[in-house]
Amino acid sequence: MISSDKEQFVFALAPQIQVMGWPVDVLTIVAQAGVESRWGQSQLAVQANNLFGMKAGSSWKGATITFPTTEYSGGKKITVNAKFRSYGSYGECVDDFLKVISRYYPEAFEVLTHGGGQVYYIKLVSGPRKYATDPRYADTLNAVYGDLIMEYGSTAFPPSQGGMPTVVKVICGVAVLGAAYGLYKHFN
Repeated sequence: MISSDKEQFVFALAPQIQVMGWPVDVLTIVAQAGVESRWGQSQLAVQANNLFGMKAGSSWKGATITFPTTEYSGGKKITVNAKFRSYGSYGECVDDFLKVISRYYPEAFEVLTHGGGQVYYIKLVSGPRKYATDPRYADTLNAVYGDLIMEYGSTAFPPSQGGMPTVVKVICGVAVLGAAYGLYKHFN
């Protein structure tokens, strides 16, 4: 069973990803954002809307924030201060993250558009360019992704097909029905 804090994060982020228009596996991205941001509770997520630990390299022209972070070098865990990207919203962060993944990790992005999950996480940390230095990164993400699939099923948040996501349609439909019933009762 997933905690209420995690569930709140899932239901806040997943519909945003769906309406962005990226044809990706939504729960794969939610799992990664959840792990990276401690389900939206990390200082980086709270202060900079940065859900993925996206660092600000020399090409980044946007706002930045500096935080200590854990890295792995030569198999050793170390703490370093790093400049991270700062965003105006979670939506901006997710959009930038997917642009980075599609540009610099095209094999991982290709997998992400056809189901995502374990193979996507492995592709992020294999090859010459590694997304994370943690040797257990793919295993950790895969375990969380598995928990989300067990909780919500693989079709709860389908990739964007344009238009409004199913979850939002249901919520809006319930609201409209409730309003219509209220009007009916008022006039009858």
